[in-house]
Amino acid sequence: MDDGLKMISLDVRRNLLARGFIPLTELEHHPNCPSWFSLAKAEKRAHAMNKDIADFFYSPRDLVEPYLYYNGLAFVGFSPDEPELAENIDQHERACREAFQSHNFTTLFDNIVDKRIALTAYQHLFDLIPDEDKYNLFLRVYCRSESGFGSLPEEIVRKAVLFRKTPLFIPGADHNGFVDIYRGMTSKSTPLYRAFSWTLNLRTAICFAIRFRLGRETGEVYRITVHQDKIVAYITDRREDEVIVLPSNIKDELRNAQNIKVIGLRELESEVDVRAITEQFETWSSYLKPEYFRNPSGIHGIGHTKRVLFLCLVLAYGNELTTRETDVICKAALYHDIGRTHDGVDSLHGLKSYQKIAQLDLLKAENTGDRRLIQFIIENHSVDDKTAKGKLPLCHGVDPNEAWLLYSMFKDADGLDRVRLRDLDPEKLRTQKAKELILLAEQLLERIKA
Repeated sequence: MDDGLKMISLDVRRNLLARGFIPLTELEHHPNCPSWFSLAKAEKRAHAMNKDIADFFYSPRDLVEPYLYYNGLAFVGFSPDEPELAENIDQHERACREAFQSHNFTTLFDNIVDKRIALTAYQHLFDLIPDEDKYNLFLRVYCRSESGFGSLPEEIVRKAVLFRKTPLFIPGADHNGFVDIYRGMTSKSTPLYRAFSWTLNLRTAICFAIRFRLGRETGEVYRITVHQDKIVAYITDRREDEVIVLPSNIKDELRNAQNIKVIGLRELESEVDVRAITEQFETWSSYLKPEYFRNPSGIHGIGHTKRVLFLCLVLAYGNELTTRETDVICKAALYHDIGRTHDGVDSLHGLKSYQKIAQLDLLKAENTGDRRLIQFIIENHSVDDKTAKGKLPLCHGVDPNEAWLLYSMFKDADGLDRVRLRDLDPEKLRTQKAKELILLAEQLLERIKA
């Protein structure tokens, strides 16, 4: 056997045992041995296929294909009653052998080698791969490999990067070349100091923090700022804005890593009085009427309005707003989109909404100061912050600092519900509290429809 294949075999077998695979030669005396298993029958079947019983394994966690054949580059999972097992194994081994012997590594890694051993195989066959293919093949192998199967030596990544042909363009980097990157984790994730995989997208990191969490685990999201030169790969194929960095290159940045809280409905209970928020939400929601909206069931209709209202209440509690200030942003939430005449971009719909409020006399109980605050928020929620700030001096009789605080909080609540459009940019949120509520916004999208 080629030296590279020998090293692959040693590493893969070590990883199989580490992940709980049981050699069939040891299965009969193992606590997880299935009742139907017989070593004698397994040996007889292996002999009939001209295979070594030492190349067969069992995984108690895999219900579909609990058995595995592994030899060299051949890695074949199968069920106990696989009808054409010998033919399938022979065909797979033949394909591996032909691609390897002809040095057709693109076909080998793209179509033949199982994703669970692809990175290990790439590592040990690296020197045989043509230089012009090393970097791009590494990216493809990395993208299709199974997370957590085997370790990824930093040295092999460093070597692959030397063969990158063009410089990287990293979106979001500032004029000095620095950019924020994020990593979402659970207790089972690779620790920060060993992690290669990060993302430019906070929302993606939050998804990873909650996807595999166990029990009441909350998951964690970390942010660091790195220079783009320390990013060795930028992967867009999986729509995760993934970047790869070498752990040894970001030791200083990791010392200043910021832990970003992730708050969903479950975590909200320890942050605020959920019962009080729910009661207020129900009270405020009762003021909504379908006839206020051009399209009550549309993307700017009652469902959107209620979600923004709930998020306003959460932000109000989290930022310890007074009862009066909470009332102001809740009333802004109720009526901020009733002037819309279509669902497209419309910088004037804030003005139209307040005009409709005036026509319907919906704020008749408000004092002059609070009415002007609500007017400022609603009229300017559809324009950019610079334009809105320029109109603050025209908002007579109100505290400009309070007006800007409530405007910012409302805009964040409205912005968080952009999860419904799948285009929320967390970096455009103005307050740290709002950035902690992206998971909650996703959950509200499922729970509050109209």
